[in-house]
Amino acid sequence: MNRKYIINSFLIYCILINLLISSCVTFYKNEEFDVHKWETNMEERYKMANNIINKKLLIGKTKNEVIELLGEIDLIFDENSIWYFLGGSEENICDIHKMFFLGFYVLDISFKENSVHKVIINRYYNYPKKEFNKYNWEQFVDTRYTMSYSIIKKRILIGKTKDEVINLLGTKKCVIEHNMIRYSIGFLPAFFRDYPDSLEIIFENEKVIKVIQRGSWAYRSAP
Repeated sequence: MNRKYIINSFLIYCILINLLISSCVTFYKNEEFDVHKWETNMEERYKMANNIINKKLLIGKTKNEVIELLGEIDLIFDENSIWYFLGGSEENICDIHKMFFLGFYVLDISFKENSVHKVIINRYYNYPKKEFNKYNWEQFVDTRYTMSYSIIKKRILIGKTKDEVINLLGTKKCVIEHNMIRYSIGFLPAFFRDYPDSLEIIFENEKVIKVIQRGSWAYRSAP
């Protein structure tokens, strides 16, 4: 039996299993938004998400007004984008399927001129990849990973001295060693994360020669 046949058979098998499990996904009834339920039953927030969007309950509100209504923000990307996790059960194979093949869902709230202008349901893995911004890097440490791709791809740090790197990226959440600086960049959205990803900046002859992103599921480098 040749290798190509085995691989094709395996892929077909995976597709069939995926379709079989998809067929048993449980549908749920959308619910009216209720502050008490939102606060006390976080695992079933997804039932109220469409109501929040369709009735435009957040449009025009300030960030403080959103927090007053929905509670503490789950994830802050920057001053113009926040997320609330919508929950979801993991009790049976159907929900495990949704978790692995569809991803977790969040309420993605965008601001413009200090008020909400867009609210959507987004997948946890669909995080934005952004251009490096010094202010956001310093202020929003938990989502630095949104800028790491830009730093690596555009070779922003290659050739810089240690002082130049520190002047650009600061010293918050970093470890400085003789030939390397390691910055914590937050938990890159993925399964089974035990520790945050990091951006490792490697020096040779006092200049940056390589930038590597390390994590449970990530390994990217430049050059």
